[in-house]
Amino acid sequence: MLRPAYGHAQEVIGGWEGDSSRGYAFGMLAVSTRLGEGGFLVLRGSGSHLYYGLSDTDGVTNVSSPGANLGIAFRFVTAGSSLTLGPGYEYRLTTRRFPDGAETRETERSYSFQGDIFFQATPLTNLSAIISYSAANEYFWSRVGVGRQVTNTAFQGPVSLSVGAEGTAQGNSDIRVYQVGGLLEIRFLQIGPSVQFRGGYSGEQSGSGKWSRRSYYGVGLYWAL
Repeated sequence: MLRPAYGHAQEVIGGWEGDSSRGYAFGMLAVSTRLGEGGFLVLRGSGSHLYYGLSDTDGVTNVSSPGANLGIAFRFVTAGSSLTLGPGYEYRLTTRRFPDGAETRETERSYSFQGDIFFQATPLTNLSAIISYSAANEYFWSRVGVGRQVTNTAFQGPVSLSVGAEGTAQGNSDIRVYQVGGLLEIRFLQIGPSVQFRGGYSGEQSGSGKWSRRSYYGVGLYWAL
């Protein structure tokens, strides 16, 4: 998402991103309540599934980690920008399947934190930065992006098209991933939702130090109700 999230009463956010051996899928519902001029209290609930493969001399260890998160945040809104910050609590069930067929399951639970900032630099250009951290599996995720609306620039039609560029860094002690890519966003201005398609180049480093390079792709949904 490459545009400001203002104080909507409800927001639905979801998507998937990854490649042939790694991915992250999520869905989130956020409900906000106005606290005062420019301030909102945001309650967030989400579900997610993180999975990846770790290669070593013995083969590939597959990691699957579905989870759920409940959080609270404060949103500060000014003309053309918004800042949202807040903690949460996350529960994950992580399964590791080793090359020899052995399997382990671990319940992980701890605090989390998420923050995002959006800035409308011009009526057609926006900047964004998003960061999150889960202490349950010590997973860090961050992204910065810029977007530019290229159609319906007078905002008179029902649909607009935006293009953008973004960079992402994420990972924990198992795996680190660095991505650079582009984004295509379709916004349905009259009814509210936007759909994003992204893709680009990914560099991945496992905990053993082995690097791999490949393309990534993804799809996302943002709907302010």
